[in-house]
Amino acid sequence: MSDKRIKGCPNDKCDDYKKIKYKAEDRFCKSCGTELIFVCSKCWTPLAGDDPKKKICAKCEAKREDRKEKLIQTGKRAGQAVASLAAVAPAVLKLITKVLPTNKK
Repeated sequence: MSDKRIKGCPNDKCDDYKKIKYKAEDRFCKSCGTELIFVCSKCWTPLAGDDPKKKICAKCEAKREDRKEKLIQTGKRAGQAVASLAAVAPAVLKLITKVLPTNKK
């Protein structure tokens, strides 16, 4: 399995600082020659640990989980609204058919 993490230049004076994403195999910045470090693929924060599966930092992971949970909660509320509407629909349909005249000949 290949390492999917990205590297970035840690030198804030470099032209490529927080601009160019390098592959995990790359060792040095092409602009300034500084040794590259593993960074978060979203916010460029240096990554701690050696897990090759971790592409984003803990802060970005928490944001992702919050958005995911928010979407799930929204879906649940929408499902409840549809279910309550489905429960009332037959009664409303029956009332409408009583009120509206029919064109039977």
